[in-house]
Amino acid sequence: MMGQNPHDAGITVAAVLRQFPFMRIISLKSRADRRERVNRQFAALGIDMAQHGLRYFDAIRFDGAGDFPTIGARGCFESHLLVLEDCARLNQPALVLEDDIKFEMDRWAALPSLPGLIASQSWDMLYFGYGNAIPGTEQPLRPWYGPVMTTHAYAVKPEAARRIVSYLQACKRRPPGDPVGGPMHVDGAFTMFRAQNPDFRTLVAAPQLITQFSSRSDLGTEKWWDRSRLLQPFIERLRRARSGV
Repeated sequence: MMGQNPHDAGITVAAVLRQFPFMRIISLKSRADRRERVNRQFAALGIDMAQHGLRYFDAIRFDGAGDFPTIGARGCFESHLLVLEDCARLNQPALVLEDDIKFEMDRWAALPSLPGLIASQSWDMLYFGYGNAIPGTEQPLRPWYGPVMTTHAYAVKPEAARRIVSYLQACKRRPPGDPVGGPMHVDGAFTMFRAQNPDFRTLVAAPQLITQFSSRSDLGTEKWWDRSRLLQPFIERLRRARSGV
């Protein structure tokens, strides 16, 4: 389950963690099963979570969905928003994880150069995992301008966090289905924000370095990409801007 090279993978993971003074793992306090699985993974990597500054963020659980698709979607949205607000306030690069992460050990072990690449490249947001199919290249980190279907493992710079926070707060004030973004799943909100801000520099790990375990979801059944028609004008505009046409 943990891969074949936990020691070598752990060296690379630890070096990456040192680049992020602020790290949070978003998790419902009631999901002790998920937290224990996360703890076991870091132990297998040889990483002391407390020593590296990895902390759990107790995810918010609401009694009602409000204008969001589900109760869980509202809690996830608000939880990521609060973590990003802390990132912006502390003015520190942040690593944000969710409690269903699964480190792909062999891939980490094969990338000892990854910490240097992260430090040397220009980016606003970096996805270590993303859920949807993104073509792999010989570049371990590659620019990405299309949708991203998950928020289980990403990093963000503080100025980028400030911009995302402003957008998420505006989404909460708009009605559901608003063409520029209303209450929705947070992964969809990130994608709509990026589509409307073509200067925003997003990198993805190719292939994914952190995938997800399959387990009972706390977010409900409706996915944000069920409304993907709202994203198409922004995605097409972004592609045209990137290609210069």
